[in-house]
Amino acid sequence: MWDRRHRKAYHETSRIQVLSGVGILTEEPKLLEEAKRLAPKLYFDSLDGLIIDEIGEDISGSGFDTNVVGRYHSSCAGGGPKIHRLAILDITERSRGNGSGLGMADFTTKRAVNKFQPEQTYPNALTTTLTGGVKIPMTLENDLLAIQACLKTCNLRDYREAGLVRIKNTLSLDRIEVSENMLATVRNNPNLEIVGSPYKWEFDDNGNLF
Repeated sequence: MWDRRHRKAYHETSRIQVLSGVGILTEEPKLLEEAKRLAPKLYFDSLDGLIIDEIGEDISGSGFDTNVVGRYHSSCAGGGPKIHRLAILDITERSRGNGSGLGMADFTTKRAVNKFQPEQTYPNALTTTLTGGVKIPMTLENDLLAIQACLKTCNLRDYREAGLVRIKNTLSLDRIEVSENMLATVRNNPNLEIVGSPYKWEFDDNGNLF
């Protein structure tokens, strides 16, 4: 018997279905397609930069949902949006220093690296033999410099042209922030709705986002 549990974009169980051994061959492909349809996504084919406020073991075994971000620690996996630059700003407290996923980013902050605990992070990588997600990316002093690094390395003539998205984590995609130049794209997407007006990000005295 096979117990298939579906989780939808709000991290809630959508369906529980028990299959017989014979039924797996015919029903599992259908359930997989349904799971893909219900899975959270960014609804952008490509981005110049993505800012993730936090990753953690409590969010995903990989720190973040790799299918959402399109970054993987295994060459056997693929798909998702094409994101030119990825910055991860922090590791959740509940992750207890497990920084799996940090290595798939281009940039991170000293705050995140200071929380990184090798003894909490490395065992899973050694067990799975997948080491790409547990490396330390280029580390910047604070959020502001990590975001600026994303923009600097997008290789655009005008940084104001960069398509930038910020999310809290890959479990919290009901509200996302997009750069002002992406508003037309959002308006033309039936899956997205504009719920606020443009505003400037504010940083504290340490250069971190409020």
